[in-house]
Amino acid sequence: LAKYGTIEAFLAAVKGYRPGKIWYIDPATGNDSTCAANDATKPCLTYRPHVFGVQQRGDAIIFRAGNYTGNISDPWNGSTAGAPTIFMAYPGEAAQITNASDPVTLPGPSQNLVFDGLELIGGNEGVRFVGGVTNVLFQNLDIHSGGFGIHSGGTAVHTNVTIQNNMIHDTTYQHCIYLGDSNAASSPSTTVNISGNLIYGCQWHGIQYNGRISALQVVGNVIYNVGDITQGNIGCLSFLQGVSGAVVTNNLCAIPAGAAFILHDYDDGDPNIAPYDQTGNQ
Repeated sequence: LAKYGTIEAFLAAVKGYRPGKIWYIDPATGNDSTCAANDATKPCLTYRPHVFGVQQRGDAIIFRAGNYTGNISDPWNGSTAGAPTIFMAYPGEAAQITNASDPVTLPGPSQNLVFDGLELIGGNEGVRFVGGVTNVLFQNLDIHSGGFGIHSGGTAVHTNVTIQNNMIHDTTYQHCIYLGDSNAASSPSTTVNISGNLIYGCQWHGIQYNGRISALQVVGNVIYNVGDITQGNIGCLSFLQGVSGAVVTNNLCAIPAGAAFILHDYDDGDPNIAPYDQTGNQ
C-alpha cells in the first residue's frame, strides 16, 4: 500500500475497483457502535447485522486479519457491473470466514458482486447460490473443508460469472465446483469463465457443469487427486446435459479416481430434461 498512498488508490490501480464507500471489519478491534465508513482506524465488528444495515450498493467491505464465524448472506447487489459491491480481504492480510452453514450464501437473484482474497472454511458449501447470478466475480479465494467448494442449486441461471485464480480443495462431501441446473424450465446459462484455479482433494469431480450452457470457458486450471473411487467414474471435468460454444483448453488433470473428462446426456424420456444444442465446442 505504501506505493499507492491510500487504500482507495491501491484498489483503483491494482484491482480496478472504485467503491462508493469502504467499510472495514475487524474481529479484534471492531466496534459496531463507533465504526465509520472510509476510516480504517474505526472498523466495525460484524457484517450482519451492522454493515449490512448501513452499506449502499457499490460499497466495498474489507475484512482485516482474523477469523469471522458469521457469514456473508444475501448481500446487497452492486449498482452496475462497473460498480459492484465488493467483499475482500485487506491487502496482505489473512481474513478467514468460518461458518457451519455456508460462509457465503447468495439466495438470488444476485448481481454485480465481487469476492476477492478471502479464505472460506467449512460449511455445507464454501459458496452457495440458489437463485440466478449475473456479473459475479470470485477470485483469489481459498475455499476448503466444506461439503462442496462452490455450489449452485435450484433453478440457477448463470450469466457473466467468473471463477478465477482460486484455490478450491479438500471437500468433505462432493464436487469442488458444481454449477448448473438440469431443470427444463430454466433458460440456458451463458458466459461462465472458470480459469486459472488450483483444484484438488475433491470427494467428487473437480469441476462439474450440470445443465445447459453456451459460451463456457474452462481454461488453465490445475486439477488433481480428485474423486473417491467408491463413488464410480469420478473425473477432473464433468459436463452433463448440454454444452455449446465452449472452450476447454490448457487444463492439467492428474490422479482422478476415474476419467479425466466426462461427457454425459440424461435420458431424453425424462420430462424435466430439455434437449439442448451441443455444437461449436472446442
